[in-house]
Amino acid sequence: MLKPLPVAFAALTVLLMAASLMPMLWRLVRMFRGLNEEAPAPPHAAGLRGSLLAACVGLGACLALYGFSLLAARWQFGTWGDIWQRLPSLWIQWDARHYLALAENWYVNTGNERLMLVFFPLFPLLVRGLRLLIGDAFWAAALLNCLCTACGCGVLYALARRRYGARLARLAVAYLLLNPFAVFLAAPYSEALFLALTLAALLASDHGRWGWAALFGALSAATRMLGLVVCGVIALQGLQRALKAPGWWRRLLRCGPPALAALGVGVGFGAYLLLNVLVSGKPFTFLEYQRTNWSQEFGSFWRTAYTTVDYGLRFLGSEDFVGTWLPQAISMVAVMTLIALAQRRLPLAWAAYSWAYAAIALAPTWLLSGQRYLMAMATLPLLQAVLTRKTWVHTVSLAAQGVLLLLC
Repeated sequence: MLKPLPVAFAALTVLLMAASLMPMLWRLVRMFRGLNEEAPAPPHAAGLRGSLLAACVGLGACLALYGFSLLAARWQFGTWGDIWQRLPSLWIQWDARHYLALAENWYVNTGNERLMLVFFPLFPLLVRGLRLLIGDAFWAAALLNCLCTACGCGVLYALARRRYGARLARLAVAYLLLNPFAVFLAAPYSEALFLALTLAALLASDHGRWGWAALFGALSAATRMLGLVVCGVIALQGLQRALKAPGWWRRLLRCGPPALAALGVGVGFGAYLLLNVLVSGKPFTFLEYQRTNWSQEFGSFWRTAYTTVDYGLRFLGSEDFVGTWLPQAISMVAVMTLIALAQRRLPLAWAAYSWAYAAIALAPTWLLSGQRYLMAMATLPLLQAVLTRKTWVHTVSLAAQGVLLLLC
């Protein structure tokens, strides 16, 4: 029997997503009719120095998270003795154990370890390579995440500055690093790598560098399945450029490179399917494992919204309510509201990416990490940065997010 409050929450998410989808479809129709051509990116300076500074800030923020965890470890254990040996235990939680186990032992087809095939291979592969140099999987993952966070911040700054100028670029980097769930940029998870690769693909596509966009998009798709959403950005931006050409045959020719690049993004996912074949003999074994072991299938964001509130009410006041269901519900509404309010200030391809990413990320039938998935949406800090020009709003928002980050 359906319950009123979960139904109302699911209806709210549908209304929010519809409120952002309808204007996007209208923008798409006007694009085909040639009535609303998007202006090219303004001629802002490249800002290489700013990108390098943003990368340094990203690296510093990642190191600061580890430093804060050192203080937490000292408070928890009551001593500085063997603190470096004990520190990893604070970070190796939940799926981090599986990623590090893959980095050490790789994929197998026996025992419970065979279920780890559901994790995409690029992150554990890179950690595995760094582990040969460092000797420890956790510190290899920490080094990789620091580098990826730095690169992601540098690319985000370049992407935002190209469209909006230096001020909004700095705001976007600040929103990324102070996201309450940016803790996963330092934890042994694939979020930092995935975010850096996705942002690089968006930047390359925005410049019309289709080969680089395909490469970074494919690597993103080899890190997380949501990397496949990048192919839509490449295809849509390529189509926008093609429609500006005179004559149908020139338009058709201009569609070729971005179309191939969009298809090239699928190579990363294809590599993962090949891994499934090599390990288990079938390309879609990971779907079987997700269904039988995690009760995970592809559903809809409104069903996830219903389930989130339903289970939140069941576990009201418990640790699960505070740590899982409440932040997931808040994140869903916050991100959907941001897309509805600010998508008009993004290029159409980025707005469409935001909508598709949120809809797909929240679609699994049994979702416990929606807030983490939404944090890794490449356009989220851009949506926050362009929402308003009022400085006090950004100051209050960033301060509140910083406090929540430390709590996380």
